Amino acid sequence: MGASGVDTFDDDYAADWLGDFLEAPSEAAIYRALECAQPHSEAGVAAQGLAAAEVVAALRGAPSASLQRTLDRRNSTLSMRTTPRLERIALDAVDNIATTSELRELWEETDGGLPSWLGALADLRSRLASPMSSQS
Repeated sequence: MGASGVDTFDDDYAADWLGDFLEAPSEAAIYRALECAQPHSEAGVAAQGLAAAEVVAALRGAPSASLQRTLDRRNSTLSMRTTPRLERIALDAVDNIATTSELRELWEETDGGLPSWLGALADLRSRLASPMSSQS
């Protein structure tokens, strides 16, 4: 597994997806990554789906600390708007990844890493489901 920690962007696939996305941000890229994160997704596809879900959370005004650091370092902002449909798809993708993905299977094989990873996904899910923060 190409992950150095439980944070979404500790995964190489997720970090690469975010880099590509920030070079050419588009709603279509977010939808593609989320819609590919179906039950039983391969680990790389699941990691990209989590990265896209993190972007949706950021669009809602609730970015993860690591995504915000990346945006600050790159002097980038996310200026798109989210929609209820996009938020629902993001929540579904996180649920699929948490329960039936190859990425989950890999975390199950780690020595005690699964609970921490699931905790990180619960945090992401709560940022996706919580009332929308005000955006500047």
